[in-house]
Amino acid sequence: MGAEFFVSSEDGLGQVSATIRSADESESKDLFEADTDDIQTFVLRLAGSNHEYLDLPVNADGSLILSRRVLLRAASRVPAETRPIRFLTTESFGFGHLAEMWDNVQQAGRESEVIDALRILENDLESIHFLAAPRRQGWASSSILLGFKPGTPRVPLGSHGEGSRRLLAISLSLTQLTNGFLLVDEIDTGLHWTVMEDMWRLVVETARKSRMQIFATTHSYDCVRGLASLLALRSDLSEEVSIQKIERSLPRAVAFDAENIKVAAEQSIELR
Repeated sequence: MGAEFFVSSEDGLGQVSATIRSADESESKDLFEADTDDIQTFVLRLAGSNHEYLDLPVNADGSLILSRRVLLRAASRVPAETRPIRFLTTESFGFGHLAEMWDNVQQAGRESEVIDALRILENDLESIHFLAAPRRQGWASSSILLGFKPGTPRVPLGSHGEGSRRLLAISLSLTQLTNGFLLVDEIDTGLHWTVMEDMWRLVVETARKSRMQIFATTHSYDCVRGLASLLALRSDLSEEVSIQKIERSLPRAVAFDAENIKVAAEQSIELR
């Protein structure tokens, strides 16, 4: 109880903290009601340096409950003036969630940005189409079609693998979080090592352009190598990126700047 860590900028202008604490009775009912029959006792609080915060329920085994209902309820308690924040998990891949974000993209006239992002995997992609009604509840891969050459049949997104679906969710989120925060769990899931550099270029360049902070986790050293490869080519992005290594054997998180990331990748050594 009370476990906490901080991520802050060197200039002292920004800080995000994460704290696990016990929930009182009113919080238990508010956060957990209708999501489980069990009584839950823990809350994860994410807080910014401006005293804004977001509370999320935690299972007894320590895992987060990140269902769409939970996230919507949590977001409804955040003041309207708070900067936007989004958690990208497997729950974010449902057709309804993606379709809602796609509607926002169309209203803003930013479809080309999402299409360009998916060209990391499919370089001849021309269009993306959401069908009006999914065939089944939840995720329906046949409800999102990819268009290629004019006059050729459109292809279900699901036929192009988990990586395409993952990249679509990331790119849609990136278009809607100006001045906000994006948290991505296992950012490399479904993506081949050969596209890691391009994926990071999309993420880092968009974050800088949109004044967005992105927190991404990975267990893949190929993912780290992809980031190092990008930084070796784009020194102008070096100040935008750092890696925090967190594991139980370490007394605290260890931070690596761009130069250390590149050296570790070149020598194929573990970040430690």
